[in-house]
Amino acid sequence: MKKLINNDNFLKFISLLIAIAMWLFIIVVNDPVTEATVRDIPIQFVGEEILHNNGFAIVSESATSVTVKVKGSRKRMGNYNMDSVIARVDVSGITSTGNNSLPVEVVVPFENIGISTQEPYTVDIKTDVYEEKELPVEVERTGKLATDYIAGDLVVEPKNVKISGPKSVLEKIAKAKAVLELSDQDVDFDTTVPIKFYDVEGKEILSRDAISNVVDKSTEMVRITCPVLKIKEVYVEAQFNYPELLGTTEYAIEPEKIYIYSDQLDYTKIISVQTEPIAAEKLLESKKVKAKLLLPENVKVIDDVSEVEVSLK
Repeated sequence: MKKLINNDNFLKFISLLIAIAMWLFIIVVNDPVTEATVRDIPIQFVGEEILHNNGFAIVSESATSVTVKVKGSRKRMGNYNMDSVIARVDVSGITSTGNNSLPVEVVVPFENIGISTQEPYTVDIKTDVYEEKELPVEVERTGKLATDYIAGDLVVEPKNVKISGPKSVLEKIAKAKAVLELSDQDVDFDTTVPIKFYDVEGKEILSRDAISNVVDKSTEMVRITCPVLKIKEVYVEAQFNYPELLGTTEYAIEPEKIYIYSDQLDYTKIISVQTEPIAAEKLLESKKVKAKLLLPENVKVIDDVSEVEVSLK
């Protein structure tokens, strides 16, 4: 036994056991106070609806997150989820435009757990007059449809988007646009696309821009429906009053073919389109006349051709 006691390794082992026992005694029995740092807690800005009703809106904040040190018993803090610590700033009491310094309230929802320090304690908030405005949603088409197809009339829903926020920020937003990619399509469109916003210089305002963060939008998507129609090539036929006056006289029509389309299912049966009646004597006299086309109902012509030229050969 004496030999074992005099052994250095044995003494080191005993010392380690004593240290562990003392540490367990301190931790378990005494439960000492400790501190923990909780970083980047997002600040909740409450009371914005009241602020808007009072005619004001937030333009910018000097901070959007806070870091705190919480203090309490080691045992208790180990059992709590520190992600439930919240920070908030009440903006409902702001009554003027300009800069306002407001306190950051940190709430620790645990018993016997307190805050020792936090950074920052206050936030500087810049406010402006609160306004609303409506912008029509324009549709930009990119790419091409399949060969011999054309897009009919677009229907956009909703037609307008309402934006609200600080007056100085809204003045920078000039246009709302939705982009429709045609992509060699040969069937009707029924799609939902995001709305893009542009400044007065025509530059797109990206979602990560500061402008987007302080502006509320009634919608960020629009639904676009559009028929995709087959183009039909048809001949033009000239009609004449008293065609017998022409006898065997030959004439030419320019253009002799036009390209039509329609949302009517039976338009593909059309093989020709006639002109309004032309006075034969006027053609013989002037050698060349213009005549309007008589288009069937709901039929349209590519390039908006509405008349042709009839001339003697």
